[in-house]
Order: sequence, then structure tokens, then C-alpha cells
Amino acid sequence: MVGLMDATVHGVLVAAALRRAAVTWTSRAFLGPLVRPGAVCLDLGAGSGLDTWRLSALAGRHGQVHSVEPPRVRARWMLSLTARLGCANVVVHRAARGGPTEPGPGGPGPQSGSRHLYVIGGTAAPDIGTGGRPAGLTVDRLCRQAGLERVDLIKVVVGRVEPDVLLGAFGILLRDRPSLLLELDLDRTKRSTGYQPEPTGLVRSLTTTLGYRMYRWKRGSWQTVSTVTDDCRSYLFSVRAPSGAAR
Repeated sequence: MVGLMDATVHGVLVAAALRRAAVTWTSRAFLGPLVRPGAVCLDLGAGSGLDTWRLSALAGRHGQVHSVEPPRVRARWMLSLTARLGCANVVVHRAARGGPTEPGPGGPGPQSGSRHLYVIGGTAAPDIGTGGRPAGLTVDRLCRQAGLERVDLIKVVVGRVEPDVLLGAFGILLRDRPSLLLELDLDRTKRSTGYQPEPTGLVRSLTTTLGYRMYRWKRGSWQTVSTVTDDCRSYLFSVRAPSGAAR
């Protein structure tokens, strides 16, 4: 009986998500200038999957989208919706963020200084560490195990540890120079975690050290900016100007 109820609830949620995807599809317009057919994208912290499905459509049948989301329920949700939407180019990985000394998936939230993804499903089979828990797996290693010869775009929405996750992607950043779509919502992060992040170091590392240029989406196009402000949540870092970018 419980299993039937779970399946029914899951079906209702899936149907609601499909309706939401149809209604909000145009709200993901900011992704259009970033992804060309055949692109390889990583969606780290996929949430409800709206960006994953939009990336899937933009990348096309010759592209790939690797979608990473920790909770078991969300992973099941993503798999169901991916199948119903016919996104054959999407691989769903179930993973949690954390460092080698932290509990595995389902434990406390991420801590600063932890650059690992605990991948426990998907294309990249995890190494099993002590206690039967998946060993730490960086983005670089995930890409190697998934056999990705290049990465064109990395979207990172993982709470307050974006800089640490990017440290684990340093090899990919140097090899492929992918565009980076990062959530740097200072006010929201402070409200949810009590922690006020300082993005200056991350911005300086990406722009000065690695040669990225910083953009924000405004009035229907990506516009060059130099600082993070409270009125903007998502920022693009790219070594190539997005299509239609305004200076």
C-alpha cells in the first residue's frame, strides 16, 4: 500500500514538473547563447532539472549533459523526467558534496575546503572508501571516469562551496577553458546558512589568474560586469564572449 502511494505521489509530482517545465521554458533563455549543438555540459546541483533539460535541448543528440544532484528522491525524479522528456543525451549522477573526512550522502551539509563529489550512481562508477562509502571524487576525476574528452559548460549551484568544487575542476578549467555559470547569491546564502561568502577571491582567480571575463544576464543579453552585486544571483565566466553579449 505504501509503495502504491509513493508511486502515485511520484507520478503526480512528475506531471506537475512537466507542466512547470513547459511554463518556465522561456525563463531559461540565458542558456541559449552559451550552448551550441554537440556541446558537453555539466549541471552540478541540478535541482528540479529545468536547466538540465534546457541544456539537453540546446546540446542536441550529438551533445551530452551530465546532471548531478544529491538526494535519492531527486535523483529518481530526474531519471523519470529525463525519460519522459526523451532526453537521451542526459546522464544523471547521484552525488553529495563533501570532503574526505565528512559523512557520506545524507550527512551534514558541505563545509568550506571540501572539493569532492561523492558520486554513487551514473556513468562514473565510484571507488568505495572506508566504511563502504564512496571515496572522494573531484569534477576532474568524474570527467576522466566518464570519458569526457572535453567540457564546454559547467553550471555550479551547490550552496556555498562553489569555489571549493571548482578547485576540484582545475584540470578541466586549464584543459578546456569551459564557460562557468555560477550562483553567487550573497543574501540568500547568508539567510540559509548564516554564512556571508566573500566572492572577491573567486572572481579575482577566474578573471585575473585564468583570464575569464565576467557577465550577468540583464535585459535579454549577457552584459560584462566586474563585481558581484546583491541584485543579481547568477554570473557567467567565459573566455569567449557569449552570442549577442553587450559590453
